[in-house]
Amino acid sequence: MRDEQKIYQDISQILLNMAPDDSIKVIVRAKPFPEGDGGEYEFDYIDSDNASDWFDPYDGAVSDLTPLIVELREYYLEQGLTNGQPVWGRCEITLDLERMKLNIEFEYGSQES
Repeated sequence: MRDEQKIYQDISQILLNMAPDDSIKVIVRAKPFPEGDGGEYEFDYIDSDNASDWFDPYDGAVSDLTPLIVELREYYLEQGLTNGQPVWGRCEITLDLERMKLNIEFEYGSQES
């Protein structure tokens, strides 16, 4: 299994590649399917005026991002990083483009809801 930081770097690169030109933050809300073969995604950004809006990422962004999110979920399971909870079923990924800082918030619980 790859190092967690390598997974984060790859996720950051994909978000950087999809970022709208005037964005200062890119936000992706993801709910990967339990089987790992896709998921539900929302793509938002914040611009330099602090206005938020949604955007359509480049073709193939979901198919690029899904295996990384699934890999990260499996990493958390294998390393026992779920704090005694079921594995997370959703996450919100934020890339701050001004600071080049990635943050991922995990939602633990059922993947079915």
